[in-house]
Amino acid sequence: MPTINLIKEQRLEARAVQRKLQVAMMSTMGVGALSLLATTFFLFDATRLNLQASALEQKKAELEPVLAELQANTDEIEKLKPRLETLEKATKESERWERVLTHLTLNTPQQTWLSSVKAFKQDATTPMVLTFNGVSLTQEAVGEFQLRLEQAADLENATLKFTQPKFSDKGRQFEFEISADLVGTKEEEEVAQEVQTP
Repeated sequence: MPTINLIKEQRLEARAVQRKLQVAMMSTMGVGALSLLATTFFLFDATRLNLQASALEQKKAELEPVLAELQANTDEIEKLKPRLETLEKATKESERWERVLTHLTLNTPQQTWLSSVKAFKQDATTPMVLTFNGVSLTQEAVGEFQLRLEQAADLENATLKFTQPKFSDKGRQFEFEISADLVGTKEEEEVAQEVQTP
């Protein structure tokens, strides 16, 4: 019977097993190293984020008085808003009256004098009516005054109500009355109804 040398095969088999163990060990160590690196990275990142969060919390704490003051100012502005709106409306109305009076100053014909200007408004759905009373030396000047009132940006529908002669120690004059609507003072009916409904 021939002799078979099985030691070589056993050695080869042992080396193959040893290689497999080494590869498995290296793989395990590689995975462990990667896990350690990932854990270290996430730990540093978490620490960095915690530091940023604490810095932001500190800034927030520093800004709390400013935020409180800002909120108080916002509340105060909200309280003053109705007054501000009233003042803005009054300013617009004053500017309108200034334009009307400036127009009268610049466009009243010579030898024509105003004795009174009255404003009247029946209700919210009708415009404010301005009534101009005065005297003039000629009828033509009264007609010219009416045309000039019609050209004012803030007046419309200038209507001659009457003109009549008047005799005084200065001679013959003509008394007149002209009415005109003030632009922008007529409110829409729907808005007026909403205001009236409680």
